[in-house]
Amino acid sequence: MILETLAQFFQDNGVGIMGDSLFINMMPLECVQGLLIRPEYGGLKYDHELPGYFKGNIRVVARGQTYQDASTLINSVLGILPAQEATIGTAYVRFLRPVTQPQTFPVTRANYFEALLDLEISYSENS
Repeated sequence: MILETLAQFFQDNGVGIMGDSLFINMMPLECVQGLLIRPEYGGLKYDHELPGYFKGNIRVVARGQTYQDASTLINSVLGILPAQEATIGTAYVRFLRPVTQPQTFPVTRANYFEALLDLEISYSENS
């Protein structure tokens, strides 16, 4: 699955530790500082122009105790991008690149700051 592959890519590049500060689809409320990786609503789509490929957007959410913590964490993701024409784990990634500048949000009910980064991906899974 591409989300697990991307989480491993982030970890291998020093951006988070899976299960501690790097999560897929759900970040526990107890996590004070971390990253969440998830597909945008609607999921990743089949690329009918390139058989065997998928495309879509991945959302990365950074959480921190301060605005600066969340900003630093989301900028660390930008620091390892873009990835182009690369084999990452079991996937061949044509591109993984930012679509937007990071967006920050007001303090959450849990009193955390969060920032969002949208990434665009095109990839095929190698078995």
